[in-house]
Amino acid sequence: MVDQASELRELMRQCARAKAPPGRPTRITLGGGKGGVGTTTLAVNLAVALAARHGRTLLVDADPDRADAAVFCGIEPCGTVADVLAGQSSVEEALQDGPGGIQILPGSLASSLDTRTIIHRQLIEPLGALGNRFEFVVVDGGNGSGPRTRQMWHAADLVLLVTTPELPSVMDAYASVKLLADSAFRGRIHTLVNMAIDAATACEVHGRLARACQRFLGVRLESAGHVPGEPAMSAAADAGTPIVMVGESVPAAQHIARLARTLAATAAVAHALAPAAAEPATA
Repeated sequence: MVDQASELRELMRQCARAKAPPGRPTRITLGGGKGGVGTTTLAVNLAVALAARHGRTLLVDADPDRADAAVFCGIEPCGTVADVLAGQSSVEEALQDGPGGIQILPGSLASSLDTRTIIHRQLIEPLGALGNRFEFVVVDGGNGSGPRTRQMWHAADLVLLVTTPELPSVMDAYASVKLLADSAFRGRIHTLVNMAIDAATACEVHGRLARACQRFLGVRLESAGHVPGEPAMSAAADAGTPIVMVGESVPAAQHIARLARTLAATAAVAHALAPAAAEPATA
């Protein structure tokens, strides 16, 4: 049986190949195939866990359909992604303080401004230039397949594909890979099974997804483990408090903290290897 620790060690080995250039924050995008799988909850908690021990972290709410990360964090947005895309605000001007020391770029619903060119110029490029302020940029990519979501997948160093064990969720996750990981996609995708009762269940879900994506799409998926479902997770979300701030005794908080440690270590390895990888080989 593959346990959480083994899955995360393999995640570290696989992700180390994606070498973010020095001076650019590591960008992690979370996305799912349908609403209700916990993408926003996981994005907020992962951002807080990274900020707590591993580096300054920005949470970007790029969900084009719900845009409720700010509500989850209990803040009233003063500026949003819509303002940035419209050129009414810079990314840095729209940032707000969030829980656990993170900063948040609040979201907005999709609009006519959601074109690839504008998203790249107004949002993607400025986020990549924030290496002097942040070590990590965690993106709640939501569950859509429009230009905003596609750009966030393509700009990520790592995509965490969120699903639950339910068959409709797994099928929708597959559909997301089919729609978003097109021929131009060069990132890495790892499944994160939310609300799983145990590691064996998560492993079975990942296996089904990985085999289907490899066979029919030619896309390789790796596993980022799972987060167990528990009442404390929902209660913390309803209270506007990330579960990782409630206490380390909560299993879900332990799993998210472990994932954050692995991603932080992976980023450190990737940044360390990037300069050497850029140098020409000598005889």
